[in-house]
Amino acid sequence: MASHSLSDPIRLSLERPYKNDAGKPLLSVADILPSGEYIYEPIQTPSAKLADNLRRIFRERGTDFFQKHPDDRPLPGTSKNLEDQIEDGDEDRDAKPMTTEELFKLRTEILPKLYEAMNEMMQARDVLSSQPNAPPFPSSLDPNAPPLLGPDVLMASAVERHEPPLPVQAIDSVVVVGHKDQSLRRAADILKTAAESIERTQAAGEKYWMEALELRRQNWSLFPAPTGRPNEKTARDFRIFFGLSETFAIDKRLALAALPYDQSNSEPVLFPQQEKIWLRISLVATDKSGASVTSSSTPPPPRSTVPDDLLRDAQRSFIEQEIFRMLIRDAGHLSYASCRVSDKVIVLEAAQGVELRCELVSTFSSATSLAGPDRIKCDLIYNLLFVLLIQTHTFYKQRRLAGLRPPDTQSMPRLLHPIVDLLQYTSFCTRIRGEMGAVVRALCDAGIPTKFSFRAVGDNCAGLFNDLVGTDKTARIGGDVTIRIDSSRSIRFVFHAPSTLIAHLPQATLQVSSVPQLTQLLRGEVEQCILGRICAVGGALTAEMNGTWFVDPLTMRAVGKWEGFLLNFHLTFDESGSIRCTVARLHRAGGHATTVANVFTPSDTSFFAWLREIIRSESS
Repeated sequence: MASHSLSDPIRLSLERPYKNDAGKPLLSVADILPSGEYIYEPIQTPSAKLADNLRRIFRERGTDFFQKHPDDRPLPGTSKNLEDQIEDGDEDRDAKPMTTEELFKLRTEILPKLYEAMNEMMQARDVLSSQPNAPPFPSSLDPNAPPLLGPDVLMASAVERHEPPLPVQAIDSVVVVGHKDQSLRRAADILKTAAESIERTQAAGEKYWMEALELRRQNWSLFPAPTGRPNEKTARDFRIFFGLSETFAIDKRLALAALPYDQSNSEPVLFPQQEKIWLRISLVATDKSGASVTSSSTPPPPRSTVPDDLLRDAQRSFIEQEIFRMLIRDAGHLSYASCRVSDKVIVLEAAQGVELRCELVSTFSSATSLAGPDRIKCDLIYNLLFVLLIQTHTFYKQRRLAGLRPPDTQSMPRLLHPIVDLLQYTSFCTRIRGEMGAVVRALCDAGIPTKFSFRAVGDNCAGLFNDLVGTDKTARIGGDVTIRIDSSRSIRFVFHAPSTLIAHLPQATLQVSSVPQLTQLLRGEVEQCILGRICAVGGALTAEMNGTWFVDPLTMRAVGKWEGFLLNFHLTFDESGSIRCTVARLHRAGGHATTVANVFTPSDTSFFAWLREIIRSESS
């Protein structure tokens, strides 16, 4: 007996089952009604099948087919026997080679005849098998055989198979049981592997849909994925859109993500067309000495593995790229500031000594060293760009819903212009605060009580937001300044973005157009105020001597007169911005006049104490 090992291949039968579990034959289904009812093919018994085949023989070959000698039975459709056809074929083959068309024609003629002969043989076998008790059928080729009998005496011989010995049967049984056991084990392993695969697929599908439902619950837009054929669309083929609704159609294809159905993928969300780049806003401030300080915006937080956080990071990166494209578009229409534009960097000279840089970077490794003093401004500009982008999309949506055409280049909302105006306004406020602070510092150094109130933004939060991104084009961000000198005179200024300054004086309202004009205006107002205060103090000290005090508007001097004395005060500012006061004394005694000059410089003594001392020394 041949030995069998576990490595031998096991052949599993793939025959169609013909019996059910109860041992009854399975019926062939012919049709299924809409109601779900099955229509089975009728069961044909062997006798009925044999009767049909016999009728077919008599119908095709005639009723006297079995009474004729086999040599006299003509083939259907021909007048020659097989030998004549073979001889004719040999002669034709020797005479001329057969072409492809002739060979195909010959094949077409012969094959149906061969099939008919095979069917006849099978029918004859069935006839012989159906009559086991009939007498032996004599051979038609025996010359001494009796005449042919009718079809009723046909019979078939049956051969019985001898059973093998009992030891052989026992060994065969053991072999069969071993093969069945091995086959069952291998079949069980196959079914177990298939079950595990189905279980993993089911778990992956459940996880897939749970994540999809969670993303939909968090208001992410899901839509079917485009496929080549309509019948290839399945329920799990969809995409996640994380862009804005009014984004241009050419850019929306970059804002698509997908959930991986394959568990071997380590990424929770797939971004096939996303670039991992971020927008960084930087301000480069240059002082008078030429030294520059760079400040940058706050880097984005580290990425987590939650699908919602990944989509939010991808959405932020996509919106930043859209903002950068709109900044490039606006840079070409900016006429009052020079700029340099490349594919990932925009450098703009927004104001004097202030440079704005907008760049797309793949990492923020150097952002910590570029924090700088203006980091809050960079963060403000960065977040303001998002608000301006949403405002632009709102403008496009309103025109689209109203059925209007796309706006032209002039009326299109801008992202860069409000940012440049804000930077210029910030630089403008810094300059005027420096000039006003120098005058206030000079007054304080002279000991003159001064109150200084500077408000760069005079509105509340709602007003400031409306001025920055409001729909009213006439609304501009602004503030005011108030300088009150010795509680007697107030100077008030109002300014608006980007560089409008208006002075509200007691006698007039003037618009200041330059820094030198502002400096001259401030010093003139300070001189008038101090000279007026000199006259007021001098009049109070010389009231018993009937002193007369007035301010000469031509020479801008304060003059005090009483019996035999004349004091002349002249106020100036030196190169460092400090106040200098020169007093000239004229004393008439003995018939001639003597002149003595005295100069006030900021020291431990205040200006009004020095003034009182001068007047008292002259009036005593």
